[in-house]
Amino acid sequence: MAFFSTILAEGVLQTRIYALYGQNKGVLTLMVACYAIATAISAWAAITDIIQAKSAVISVPRHVLCSFPTLSKNTFGLWLPPLIFESGLCIMALYKGIQTLSYVGGRRRRVSLMDILIRDSVLYFLIISVLYTTCFVMWMAAPVAYLEIPVGILVAMTCILGSRMIFNLRVAGVKQHTFAPENGVPLVVLERV
Repeated sequence: MAFFSTILAEGVLQTRIYALYGQNKGVLTLMVACYAIATAISAWAAITDIIQAKSAVISVPRHVLCSFPTLSKNTFGLWLPPLIFESGLCIMALYKGIQTLSYVGGRRRRVSLMDILIRDSVLYFLIISVLYTTCFVMWMAAPVAYLEIPVGILVAMTCILGSRMIFNLRVAGVKQHTFAPENGVPLVVLERV
């Protein structure tokens, strides 16, 4: 589950960066190549370890539980490639943010869709990177029973932060939209500031 949510999240992040860089094909090619390498390394780490893993049935009063398979410490490779890949994407978003700020020259202006993409992408990268690091540290140091705890939080935060960005883009779009009768009724009606 965590592996597939990581793959999906990285795909969404690449779409944001691709949009930030004006649909530059060179940037897309670089990202997809690095994405394929990171995914292949993570898949290799997970598959080679899962093949050797064994789980057991544990009987407790009134219940039967299945134990988490004893995976080797080499499976930490599941978290390291996405962490490195997303750090690169974060650097790309920060670069675009710095480039945008220097272009604007510190003038006061309305928040644009580009600003929201940059802000939410950097926030997403920072939070998800902390969670990947937590997963990595837990895998290296924690008992097997605790390994899945940060994974659930990681999957939830991926959904929450992705939805947050979509809502922020929608709100900004509605604020910039002129409410002429021919444009129809907006999905969200905001007060004018």
